Amino acid sequence: MKIFQLLTLVCSFVLSSANAQESFDKIIVGDFEPDWINVENIDNELIQEQSRAIGRLIMPAKRNAACTAFLISDDVVMTNEHCIGSAEDAVGAKVILNYLEEGEQQTFICDKFISNNEKLDYALLKCNGSPGSIFGTVKLSSTEPENGIAIYVVHQN
Repeated sequence: MKIFQLLTLVCSFVLSSANAQESFDKIIVGDFEPDWINVENIDNELIQEQSRAIGRLIMPAKRNAACTAFLISDDVVMTNEHCIGSAEDAVGAKVILNYLEEGEQQTFICDKFISNNEKLDYALLKCNGSPGSIFGTVKLSSTEPENGIAIYVVHQN
């Protein structure tokens, strides 16, 4: 059985909502070669706990393409707009969670399109059940980040 590992990248760029238009040139795109770190090797309990809420989104409507998604509430996942560009892309979508626990992965149907935003490259899907009550949620900050602060980028591979 192929085991997928949850990875995180620690980087030192900031994209704040207040100056998002000015900061689009700082988004990781193109020839960037990240130094991926397995979440099990990060000595931060909060990051390790929140990693349980990060999963693999499978999209049957897009020939079973896969993207990273993460729970932001008990029944809502966030992914990228380039993954879910429309409600049609969400048909049959499912999220597989708990990659770090071999044999303990759980799959949830998350095929109810809520919204997306092409400019900010996000999409929201509602899930059946309440996977966030099992795996927790990723806490999104509502405060303005300081310049140069380290952030982590979630990604499963």
